[in-house]
Amino acid sequence: MDRVVIVLLALSLVYLTMRKPAAVSNFATAPIAVDRDIIQRIIEAVQEKEPGWVPINTVYINPVVSDQGTTMYESRFMFYDKFKYLGTQVDVQSAITGNKASIVNMTPVSKPQADPNINPFTGPTYQDYDEIKKNFNTQLDDYLAMAKRPEGFQTPY
Repeated sequence: MDRVVIVLLALSLVYLTMRKPAAVSNFATAPIAVDRDIIQRIIEAVQEKEPGWVPINTVYINPVVSDQGTTMYESRFMFYDKFKYLGTQVDVQSAITGNKASIVNMTPVSKPQADPNINPFTGPTYQDYDEIKKNFNTQLDDYLAMAKRPEGFQTPY
């Protein structure tokens, strides 16, 4: 029995030392870092087309080299539309020339629709103190009346 345990431990030790670490195999497919200035230029180009959009998050941005050797950027951003009070995700294909980004294609991933039943905020509304006091007294009277009921009485709820 002791020999079997020793053989199993030796085999597991050999297996652990011979296999490749996962970090080394995934290192070659790691995403390419993109400069912050490039991301900012793309966001500014989108905001030129949609001035009411405020950036929330950069979902991803991937540089892609075309056949002609130019670098294009495929990206997805989340924006908040401050005029419609909606969030949207947009796929953006853009090219950087100098200090400016030019948008090749901009496709919304999600097209949210405003619910027509939602009423806009019109400000606070207040009740008169007499109405609040009357409501409170009614609830208090109901509670006191229920507290005076006989011991065996079951409440319906």
